Amino acid sequence: MLIRLHEICIKRHDSTSYPTIKGHPYYLSLKKKNKDIYENYIVKSFYQFSKPTGSWYGFIQLYNKIKHEGFHCSLNPIVIERIEDKWVCVSGRHRICILYKIFGPHILLKVINRKIVRLREYDGIYENLLKILM
Repeated sequence: MLIRLHEICIKRHDSTSYPTIKGHPYYLSLKKKNKDIYENYIVKSFYQFSKPTGSWYGFIQLYNKIKHEGFHCSLNPIVIERIEDKWVCVSGRHRICILYKIFGPHILLKVINRKIVRLREYDGIYENLLKILM
């Protein structure tokens, strides 16, 4: 199954809402290059805060790694589920926000058994995509 990135929502760890990626604090902090947005949200979850991406520095490190080395779907898959008639990212929220920032909303995601297994080019506008698909 193919899903466009902009169709995916993200489960928030501090509520039961499912905002779009562009409305999630992880993405907003990247878009605005605002450390405070990220840190004010991440501290609300001890689990998230304790991960390597629990600091702004760790999150930016992951962003730079994906931007320069590509995203490898098989190493640590992003998991999505159908919840309340929406596609919701339930695992891999940092990475899906990073993909949205790097590639934009129209990238196509190939999903098998709830896991994103491949990114696909949309309208020929992503030059780095071939590196990721290899």
